[in-house]
Amino acid sequence: MKTIQNLDFYEIPNLGGYLINENGEVFSEKSGKTLKVTNGVVEVYVDGIKKKLNVAHLVLLTFVGNPDNAKRVRFKNGDRSDV
Repeated sequence: MKTIQNLDFYEIPNLGGYLINENGEVFSEKSGKTLKVTNGVVEVYVDGIKKKLNVAHLVLLTFVGNPDNAKRVRFKNGDRSDV
C-alpha cells in the first residue's frame, strides 16, 4: 500500500507499475499521475501495448480477487457506474 495525496493506493495484481484505490482511481507509478477514467475504462500499457481495462474489474481483482477467473463484474445493486 502507498499513500498518495492522502489516499491509500494498492498494487493491481499482474499489472506492475499501476496502483488503484477503493474509489477506482488508477495511479501510474511511471508517470506519477492519476489516470483518466472514461466510461469506467482506463488505458494502461501492458508489455508496451496499450490496453483498455475495466476499472470495476481492476477493483475486484485488487480488493477481492478472482478465484473463478470471471471475465465480467456483476453489480449487486445493478448500477454499473458504481465502483
